[in-house]
Amino acid sequence: MRLKATQVLSVTALLAVLLDPARAPGEPPKPRSFDITASRFQFEPARLEVSEGDAVRLTLHSTDTTHGFGIKELTVEAVIPKGGEPVTVEFVADQAGTFEFFCTEYCGPRHREMRGTLVVTPRSAPPSPTPSPAQSAGDARRSASDAASPASRPRTPACSPVVVPSPARAAGD
Repeated sequence: MRLKATQVLSVTALLAVLLDPARAPGEPPKPRSFDITASRFQFEPARLEVSEGDAVRLTLHSTDTTHGFGIKELTVEAVIPKGGEPVTVEFVADQAGTFEFFCTEYCGPRHREMRGTLVVTPRSAPPSPTPSPAQSAGDARRSASDAASPASRPRTPACSPVVVPSPARAAGD
């Protein structure tokens, strides 16, 4: 089951990397990294904030007993061993919203209180241009056959190459 979840997370992360328009080509995304301590029925920090589409890297460690970490809606799950050995979990926050994370391993009488919040803010899409009333009226009058006719399309001027003169050579070159 965990292998399948890892495969799904890997595919999701790969898609996010390939489809991220804010990233320069060939530049790997920089994950948002958080160090989280699990101890005595709490996570510290208990609130994490990222943006939709962010790659997220969590480094988890326990200061007391074995704990777990889970975010059900994002299919994230890990076991945090006792003794302080860090566990790293990586995923892509591929949907906006507020998600609860919680301990997935029974750790004592207040186990159910061991919770936190991941807030994934939506990426804002650039606003689409709003047509002016004159453009809307003109669009309504134009028929489908006019739009398909090459004669009715506006002509764009042909591009001509730009010639940049080379710098003048200094005397004696």
